[in-house]
Amino acid sequence: MESNVSKSIYLLLAEIPDPEIPVISIVDLGIVRNVEINGDSSITVTITPTYSGCPAMRLIEDEIVSVLKREGYKEVKIQTTLTPAWTTDWLSETAKQKLVDYGIAPPEKTSIDKNSLLNKVKIIHCPQCKSTQTEMISQFGSTACKALYRCLSCKEPFDYFKCIWKKSETEINFFLHIIFSFLHLQSFLEKRVLFCVAKHSETAEKKGMPM
Repeated sequence: MESNVSKSIYLLLAEIPDPEIPVISIVDLGIVRNVEINGDSSITVTITPTYSGCPAMRLIEDEIVSVLKREGYKEVKIQTTLTPAWTTDWLSETAKQKLVDYGIAPPEKTSIDKNSLLNKVKIIHCPQCKSTQTEMISQFGSTACKALYRCLSCKEPFDYFKCIWKKSETEINFFLHIIFSFLHLQSFLEKRVLFCVAKHSETAEKKGMPM
């Protein structure tokens, strides 16, 4: 019985559009993590924001409560969890196709994106003409979770839904290695500059040259 009620609630939640991308629902987006029927007949819906501080979350919470109460569920509780963090892996394939139909390029397969570190350009398909001849105009599009691109073939601008991945220990270690390597290099260069300045001063002093 409880399972049937949970399924019914999920169906209701699947009718709630994402405020920033109304073509997909909050279920399509993957932010609805769990629906629980409590012993006192209240409903607890657990959600995860796409990113910390997402301005749409309060509106989503209010809409969940409103929809369920309208359907007869008198007490609805919203629980927010940040662990595990939301990732674009949670987007359903249906949601990705809806994004394309809406004119938004869906996120690429989630893997650690080293393109910016290796000076490589990410290839994004234009949702209009499917061309790979595209370029990024801005890191931020109509919302913070999207970047603004332009197709060089059909000349149309479009949003790209940024790829957000769940960072594994290996990925975190990779970035830490890059950061520490950079800091080590910076420290080495600073020491070399100080050494060269000191040597120049010493040579100039011996020769009686102005420093």
